[in-house]
Order: sequence, then structure tokens, then C-alpha cells
Amino acid sequence: MGRQDTNILLPLMNSAFRPGECYKTLQEIEDSVERDFGSAEYYYFTGHPEETVVIMEPYLKSKDIYQRLTACFLYAYASLSVDNLQNSYDILAEMANDFNEAQKRKDMDHYRV
Repeated sequence: MGRQDTNILLPLMNSAFRPGECYKTLQEIEDSVERDFGSAEYYYFTGHPEETVVIMEPYLKSKDIYQRLTACFLYAYASLSVDNLQNSYDILAEMANDFNEAQKRKDMDHYRV
């Protein structure tokens, strides 16, 4: 099994691994940014959304639009899980704005809202 691609921002969702080997798959990710995103996924889906919030916070202002949008997505839904509804709303609104601005600049021309 193992990883299907490199340089993806939801590495665990885009990986195949046997039951019980998720953490092992996460540890095999060499790229530190990709590993951060994988860790955020792991913590969210294993019931530790507060860890996801901490890991994703530095990426909320990333210059890389893909990192920023993915971080916003994970951060917002993790915030919902820790009962921070206003934070989720604010981040999702910022994410929509970033996405629309990126489309205007054609940074994400192949994506549609």
C-alpha cells in the first residue's frame, strides 16, 4: 500500500494503508509541510481537533494558496469540533474570499466555486 502521490496537502486522504497503519504512513512522509498537513488530518479524524487547530494555524497566512485554503478548511472544521463557532465562521469567510481572489488572479484557474 502506501502513498499514491507526492506534494499533496491531504496526504492521508490520498493514501492507501492497511487498517491500523495510518500513523505509520504519516511517519513515512518526508516533506515537513506535507507531514504537518497529514498530522492535522490524523488528529482531526482521531478525535483531537485541538491539535489540528494548533498545527494548521501557521499555515492560515501562507503565501501558497493551496496550503492556505487547505489549512483554512482543516482549521475551520476542527474549530467547530472544539465549539469555536465564530472562529469557524470567520475562517470559512476568509477562505471563500481567498479562493475568489485566487480565481480572479487565475492562480487557481482550473478550480471553480
